[in-house]
Parts: sequence; structure tokens; C-alpha cells
Amino acid sequence: MAVPSINFQLSTSRKPSLNPLFKFIPTPQEPSLLTCFSAHENQTINAHILETWRREVLNRDDVFRSDFLQKIIFSGAGRSDVVITDNAHRLLSDWKTSKISFQPNMHVSDRPYYLDRDVLHSVWMAYEDRQLAFLQALWPSEEDTSQTPTRELVPVDTAGNGYRSHEAAALLSGLRVAVKDNFHIRGTKTSVGHRAFYDLYPEQDTTADVVLRLQEAGASIRHSHIPALQTGIFGFRPSTNSISGNGLVKAWPAFDTPAWFGRDLSLFPSVLRSLRPDTPASSGGKPRHIFYPRDFGPQDTHPEQIQAVEEFIKDIAEASGCTYSGISIHDDWKATAPVEEKNLQQYLYNTTRHGWFYWAYHSFDKFREDYDKSHGHAPFVTEVSLLTIFFLPRNLGKDVPLQDNRDIMHRFAVFKEWFKARYYGPEDGKGNKHTHSLMALHIDSVEPRYRDEYPGDHNPEVPGLRATYLSAILSAPELALPRFSLRGQI
Repeated sequence: MAVPSINFQLSTSRKPSLNPLFKFIPTPQEPSLLTCFSAHENQTINAHILETWRREVLNRDDVFRSDFLQKIIFSGAGRSDVVITDNAHRLLSDWKTSKISFQPNMHVSDRPYYLDRDVLHSVWMAYEDRQLAFLQALWPSEEDTSQTPTRELVPVDTAGNGYRSHEAAALLSGLRVAVKDNFHIRGTKTSVGHRAFYDLYPEQDTTADVVLRLQEAGASIRHSHIPALQTGIFGFRPSTNSISGNGLVKAWPAFDTPAWFGRDLSLFPSVLRSLRPDTPASSGGKPRHIFYPRDFGPQDTHPEQIQAVEEFIKDIAEASGCTYSGISIHDDWKATAPVEEKNLQQYLYNTTRHGWFYWAYHSFDKFREDYDKSHGHAPFVTEVSLLTIFFLPRNLGKDVPLQDNRDIMHRFAVFKEWFKARYYGPEDGKGNKHTHSLMALHIDSVEPRYRDEYPGDHNPEVPGLRATYLSAILSAPELALPRFSLRGQI
């Protein structure tokens, strides 16, 4: 069907990519574009109501175009159940609406649809992935929730954000989600950011638990994307093992856990409740104290960023009515460490090499074995892969003995117990209970990163404790907030 000026895709070369929603009797003669308006009995529909509907509902739907107003279905009410005023008829004429009809037994969301051969379908828009952010696009079908075209054929397809489930329990109705490429999705291949891994293993026959739960909550899983670095948006890492990791390819099994990031922080509680249904609807009260470790901030290179974070913490404390204080984890360890080594930098010196590098290498032992059996040689790695999880030629993780890894994991456990007792114990000696305290960290310095500049090593062997390791070591939740911005060259 040719539809001039409508930028969406109807595929005829493979199984249907549109969702059948409602069957009409009698069968319409021609396929058509239309929009649904949810009406109710004894309703008077005037021009103001229609204008508000278009402004607040349709115009916010990125699939919507004025062509979908050629036909409008008033669902949920019959022709005799509503009154359409004269000014509403004039407005519909201005919209070039050629036909209106009523379907009292139909209950669907207010948004654009495509009607073909007696079935009402949802509409999906295809965007070109100009930034190459996604590895695969997931196309819906009647048989399964996803189809996987090749990378060369993939535009980024999205369901309109106006689709909503009518189930009260659907916390994430209409939310579109891109899944990192180390989560299994049935019918697709998992790549872990590596072409050899992608080519070696077949399509998955199961889907990761977290993906299934998001779908059950009404989310639309649309893409598989590469790992996100320095995204500049909100992120949340829940407590380790608080959410099922089944179906997640882990690089550090003891620490890796499903997490998410997005532009709208207000959606995060609903995402958490969809993944952990037993999560309380309320947070349980405001924080009583905020600790601000000054161990991690770029004081020497970006003092203005330190100032911005401290002002932000002060604002939060004033708004919530709590207290706050600056601390030094290293100094506190020196004064109260439960071991002979009082220098925390030295005690956790091999965190990266004996911890992260060890597991980043050995978590993929089976992959290297399988690839060698299949191809007779080691997989090719790009410089980016070399500097991230596989470490094939550098052998940084390969050369770490198992006993050294066990030793650093034991040190993490000692540090974790000390940290909890020091900062989250019943009292701080002054009668202040810190069980509802927060720890505010300066995770990283904010610097522009341009595509024409050499990226360097994203996983340098920095000795000692890093801010990015702290929540994982503590098995604690972590909320990342973008706070500082820079003026770039563009």
C-alpha cells in the first residue's frame, strides 16, 4: 500500500510486523489509516474536546500524522450514545476527516491505527539508525514478540508511544526499552559487543527474566544496543542479586546485576516494581543524613565540578531536612581498620587486576574454547574489544592466579563489613541513627568526548578503590544523576 508522506514501514517480504487488535464485521473494502477516540455514553463532544485530544494525545505520539485523521472511530459508544456539536463537525472538516464511525464494543487506546482486511493493526515507525547505536531491531509478529532482520536491513522500528495496555497492573504500558546486548532475547543472537561471539552461537531459545518481566509490565522491547558509557542521563543499579540475573551474560558474576538508565527519572520506581513486585510503593521516608566522601572527586583538575556537587548535596539536605557531612573513607579506614594494613589504597591496591581483570577474562573461557574448536584459532579482536572484556593478547586476567582473586574477594568482604558498621551502624556516637543515610559520590569527571579523538583505554588499571566499584563491592543500590554540563566544540 502506497502512503505518501507517511514515514512508516509495512513489510510484505516476511511475516506480519503489525499487531492485530480488533476484528471488524462487516469487512471494510479498502485498507485505510484511521485514528481512534475513546468515547462514553451521554458524552457531548465539542471542538474544544477534540482540539485538546489532538494536542495532548495525538501530537505526543511520534507515529501520528494528519493523514490518520482521514477516518476517526469513536470507540466505546454507539452513534446514539454521544452528541457531536456543530463546531466539532466544522473542526473535523478542517482536519479533512472524510468519515466517522462508532464501535461501542471496541476498547483500544486513543492513537493512530491501520485497518486492513477486517483487522485493526498498530502502526510502527522506522527510523534510520544514523549513530549505529543498535545492533539489532526487534520486529513484532503474531508468532513471537520479536523478529530479527540482519544488521544491514535494520532501521530502528518503534511502536508509537501512545499505545497503552488496559490492564491496571501494566506499570510500564507503552514504554519503549532498548536492551543491552548481554541479555538473551528469544529469537535473537547475543553478541556481548563482539562479532565473533555473535557469529559463534545460535539464536537464543529463551529470554532473560528481566526482559520477560518488563514485557509483562507492558514495556515494548525494541532494540539490542551496545554498552552505554558516559551517557549523561539517569541510571540505577539495584542491590546485587536483588533482581534475577537469569539470561544475563555476566563478566563479573559476583557483582554484575541488571540495571537501567533513561531520561525520565519518574519512571524508575515503576521499572523497579515491575522487576521486583515486592518493592514497597513508598521509599519509607526521607534520608536522615548524607555522607559525601571526598576521596573520588577531581579536585585538582575540575574544582568547579566539586563545587557543583557540594552545592547540589546542600540543596538536597535543605529540601529534605536532613544533615550532611564530608568524609574521607581512606582516613576513616586508617583510624578504624579491622586489619593490620591501615592504608586503604594499599589494602585494595589490586582491585582492578585481581578482581575485574581476572573475571573479565575467565568469564569467557568457554567462549574461547568453543571458538577455537569451531575455527582452529583464537577469535579476532578489535582494539576496543582488547581494552574491554576479552583481554586476549594482553592476558591481564589470564596471568592472575586463582588464589589472588580469592584474596581480593576476601578483602572486599572485610571492607564491606567495616563500611556498613562505620557509616550505616545503629548510631554514630552522637545518637544519630544512620540506617536511613545516603552516600553521595562523585563518580567521574565530566569531559567532552569527541568521535574524532582517540578514545584510549576505557578500563585502565587504576590501583585501589574506585567510585565505580563501591556499590558493587557493598552490594548496595546506586542512583546516578547527571549534575554538571560542559560547553563543547559543537
